Amino acid sequence: EADFQGYTKEFITDKIHYFSLLRPFSEFHIAKKFASLPQYHAVFRSCNAGSKTNSWCRKCAKCLFIYSILSPFLESQALINIFGENLLEKSSLLEEFKGLLGFVPVKPFECVGTVSEIRYALALTVRSLQAKGASLPFLLAYFAEHSNIGEILAGQHGFLNFNDENSIPQKFLAIAKEMYAFVTRD
Repeated sequence: EADFQGYTKEFITDKIHYFSLLRPFSEFHIAKKFASLPQYHAVFRSCNAGSKTNSWCRKCAKCLFIYSILSPFLESQALINIFGENLLEKSSLLEEFKGLLGFVPVKPFECVGTVSEIRYALALTVRSLQAKGASLPFLLAYFAEHSNIGEILAGQHGFLNFNDENSIPQKFLAIAKEMYAFVTRD
């Protein structure tokens, strides 16, 4: 964002101030809000591999991330309706899953959220399924076996706070903070 602003100012015009009202929000916040908008669940896509066919490839880290970050907020069947299958059951995605979780040194190249966000989202999903007495899908069982769910949930998570590192002009900052209050209330 800052680089684009600098480029615009230097090479195009200083009359444009580029910013995003979503910058203060984490992927976790956006997923939480999006889950409450079922009218869009059947039509949204965020898969790089499936972008030309308007589909979810269901094999990449991006698909797995989106599925995982939505998992605390949507029932399993709703996620299956969106993606076509339960991605957390796919053992073939274990290496991508390890990358998203930071269990291996290289994070997936796709545009995905932070390790902390996905760990927190999945910990919420594990806790919810366990409270219902439901069995954990393959990848969630792997995560639960290799993580301290209680510690993850009890930790300090900066991504849950309003991100003050943004380029939102002062006159729009109140709007962004109102949006944040709306998204984060339970």
